[in-house]
Amino acid sequence: MITSHSNIKMDNRRIFEEQEKYLYDINTFLEETDKIYKVQTQSQAFQISQYFNTDNVESKLKSQQLMFKNPIKNNYPQFQVNLDFNYNKHSIEYKRNYKICEDNIKSKGLTNNNATCYLNALLQAIYNTEAGYNAILRGPNDRETIERIEKASELDSIDKDDQSVVSALQLIFLRMIYSQKPSVSTLKFCKALAIDTGTQEDANELMKNVLSKLENASKTHDIKNKFDLTLQVYKETFEGQTGSTVICQYCQHEFLAQTPFTDLLLPIEEDFFTCFATMVKKQDIDGYQCASCNNKTKSLQYSSVQTVPDLLCMTLQRFKQNEYGTTSKDDKSVRMPIFLDLEFIKNCNMGEIGLGEEENERKQEEIEKQSQEKIAEMAELFRIVMMPWLYFKVEPRQIIANSEIAQQFANISPQFTQHLRAHYNNVKVENIFSSNNDHLLQIPIFENNPPNIFVLKTIVRHSGTLTGGHYKTLVLSRPNVIERFQMIECNDSNVNLIKNFDGNDIQSGDNYMYFYERAKIYESGQTYNLSQYVQSSIQSERK
Repeated sequence: MITSHSNIKMDNRRIFEEQEKYLYDINTFLEETDKIYKVQTQSQAFQISQYFNTDNVESKLKSQQLMFKNPIKNNYPQFQVNLDFNYNKHSIEYKRNYKICEDNIKSKGLTNNNATCYLNALLQAIYNTEAGYNAILRGPNDRETIERIEKASELDSIDKDDQSVVSALQLIFLRMIYSQKPSVSTLKFCKALAIDTGTQEDANELMKNVLSKLENASKTHDIKNKFDLTLQVYKETFEGQTGSTVICQYCQHEFLAQTPFTDLLLPIEEDFFTCFATMVKKQDIDGYQCASCNNKTKSLQYSSVQTVPDLLCMTLQRFKQNEYGTTSKDDKSVRMPIFLDLEFIKNCNMGEIGLGEEENERKQEEIEKQSQEKIAEMAELFRIVMMPWLYFKVEPRQIIANSEIAQQFANISPQFTQHLRAHYNNVKVENIFSSNNDHLLQIPIFENNPPNIFVLKTIVRHSGTLTGGHYKTLVLSRPNVIERFQMIECNDSNVNLIKNFDGNDIQSGDNYMYFYERAKIYESGQTYNLSQYVQSSIQSERK
């Protein structure tokens, strides 16, 4: 398979020497075939040559022809790829356009295999985001594994290795694109995961399990093929980094430890920003041995979010277990925004706020009260940083803030001011729900999009108890800038448009996992080296 080689730095002279070597042979051969590839630049030739890594280009290309030929007929899109290369002295990049039906709205259901609504809800949440959908289809692709799973009946056993899990998931996504059936089976995927279909599990735990297998399969695939691009796609899409900073009270040394995450666990509060401020608040820790002064002392610790992936999952901590092992659910409504600017999320922490030793000598009630006041103060600051369009108007000679704290922050943060001037000129704010005036649901319209704008795309919803509840997925959709936002509900096999959508569904007490997607253009899905059997099998499916 041809894979993206973006952001690979190379010596210019070596690049052009390699390009010249392969350009003529590749173009000559492609002219004799079906011209699926149109190699017009040296960088394109180099990209192809690096993949095949052999002088015998013809035999290599012939061995891959099933990937390009035998398109599905009738009203199905073709399994074929168009390559658009861009070259500069620092990198070689290309965008893959995976052809799909023009009227495709990704609206197929998933069959419930007794108690697998949690699995269906998670898969719908990932599939209905461009970042997640493309990352799965660009994941490790093994033709033999895909064909073996496709040939197996639903009564047969399925291998339970990491690649089988990924391949089974890829087949589900392909069927959701190409099959004419209104609902797609997930039973083979369940078998590959070795889950009990009669027992409902937690969707959050399932996500961790699936992504762990995707990561492991990506590592194995890249080692086998001697590159790391599949793993890179996984990390860019699903994995961020949190930070834990410990400040020694004796020598004031700060130690930062970073940990990868696939979702942020938010405590239940009134709104997202209070949730976030509570998550990163400072706390005292005893017995910390400082690596600098080697003393064991009382220290302060606070959390931060260092980097975020293209698909940011934030899970509300609705399920809690008491000391007796009993699980309860907090169904409090949480006000969540539709748009977030996460350019400065790394700076959204309580590094400057904490409880000192003198405060610890006061009554516990006073300490807790002051802590809550500081959380509220930081929540307001985080709101200013992550939703600047609500607070600032950028004019040619000045930046006007509508609150004192917003003005103070802009005055002391040159980087933030520069960010406003670069991206917040002539920003319009749209209230998309006439019956709901919550400012967190207002959306900005940019002339120059900030690089780290995130948009709410899907929500995994849970109603009932942990063991006896039901999962669904909500998909936030806007066909174009003229039409209003729509909310689509994916409930196992049924997919329906929610009528009279007014934004309250975004803040429901049943909402559990929120998926925010970085607003950018994503590379389309993997070019599959599918056999004729798999293509025909999908083609033959009817309603």
